[in-house]
Amino acid sequence: MIENRALGYRIQYFLHEFIADGDRTSLDGAPLFEELTSDDAGEMARWVAERKRAFDGSPRQFLQAILQGHSEGLGYITYRVDRPSPTTRQSRSHPRFIISPRKFVSPGRSPREMTLAFGGYIEVIYRREKETKAYLKWHGMPWNSEPSNQRSWLRLPEGTVTIDRKGNVLDPYGITYYGYMAFEYLADMLPEEYRLP
Repeated sequence: MIENRALGYRIQYFLHEFIADGDRTSLDGAPLFEELTSDDAGEMARWVAERKRAFDGSPRQFLQAILQGHSEGLGYITYRVDRPSPTTRQSRSHPRFIISPRKFVSPGRSPREMTLAFGGYIEVIYRREKETKAYLKWHGMPWNSEPSNQRSWLRLPEGTVTIDRKGNVLDPYGITYYGYMAFEYLADMLPEEYRLP
């Protein structure tokens, strides 16, 4: 049972599997969300604002955006890269090439599904929000590092994965996240039915 006072949810999480292996964590489960209530109008307004902030730049928003073909308009840039380089701000030694998400999205087996397919890594830069100091600390960056745009890396362990039209990954281990999306993944989890206000 998780009470998330930052977003205003009580979450009952039915854990199927949890694996911690070195610096990698794998998690599979089913969350059941219950909205918290408050007599404090300021707190309720804060929850609405924090939920929007949690959704912006999230894996689900990114996947919805690429499925709908407007990821660039929402502030995302995608690159094909050899490997993640979270401590390197400039990637001179790690070449990267802009790639349109349309290149790795195709229709799925049913009208409600899409297939995502790529090899190696995709770097995702979200230009509408900066990294937080908590993220820089979590990532072991020097305390005086200047926050940059949020950067994440995605890898498909099987080379392909199925996503529904809501941006949900059907295989819980179908995408491995690195960087900012990995940092925020569980703490900023929202219910499937969440919609921007």
